[in-house]
Amino acid sequence: MKYTVQNGQKLYIFDGYIPQNEDFTIRRHNRFSPVPEHIHNFIEISYVYNGEFTQIIDGREVTLKKGELCLIDTNVPHSIAPTGEDDIIINILITKEYFRNELLMNSFSKGIITDFILEVISETANHRQYIIFKNKEFTQIHSLICEMLMETFFPAIGSSEAVGHYLNIFFIKLVRDFDYETNGQTSRQDTEILEILKYLETNIDDISLSALARKFNYSPNYLSTLLKKKTGKSYSEIILEKRLNKARVLLTTTDMNINEIAAQSGFNNPTFFYKKYKEKFKRFPSQRK
Repeated sequence: MKYTVQNGQKLYIFDGYIPQNEDFTIRRHNRFSPVPEHIHNFIEISYVYNGEFTQIIDGREVTLKKGELCLIDTNVPHSIAPTGEDDIIINILITKEYFRNELLMNSFSKGIITDFILEVISETANHRQYIIFKNKEFTQIHSLICEMLMETFFPAIGSSEAVGHYLNIFFIKLVRDFDYETNGQTSRQDTEILEILKYLETNIDDISLSALARKFNYSPNYLSTLLKKKTGKSYSEIILEKRLNKARVLLTTTDMNINEIAAQSGFNNPTFFYKKYKEKFKRFPSQRK
């Protein structure tokens, strides 16, 4: 097998696991035998279907229980301890390009939550970390895994496309219904920021910075600074982005006039709306189709 040496350490290179011209594949992990320390050029998600699963990620032991998942980015050194007869692990292997461009970006409409998750994943690659998702609702994600397994091991017409759609739903569920840990430690601020962003998604029309700060026990100034630090955008920039995205949807899916759409999207000043819409989408609202 091909290998590389990093810091005097021999690391096998796992590639070729995703069929040529494919974006993803789903495999059952081979039991009983250990897997030596290695890196790979794809995103790997390991789901514990039953039993448990232990990996050594950059020298740190990580054990997953039934219903938990671990996402490992490309080029992160890790090895896998032998699994037993009752341990069933499902591996979802996804190309980096498909993961970023199709799954996250399409699933979350290029919104602020997507940017945040991409930043976390970027940190994973840069700092040899990983992300563990702890399931709050085991049955729903387990059902999605089962559907993908059926389409994979008993393929029919359109099975690949079906798995692609299931993967989109799968990642929406991960962001919405899972808690996560990075590098073995839960980041309180990161977890709370994700909750704040989720809350903003569903309360964009009737929430102020002061009300949002009270809900999450922050001062308005501190929350504004924290949002800027974690997302790269201020509270007002986040609100503006969400309102512009809402306006774009209304422009392309309804016959409402532009002033009505501006008002319904939270813009009291049509001139301001025209200006910001042109800045973001490089076209005027009147060019709606």
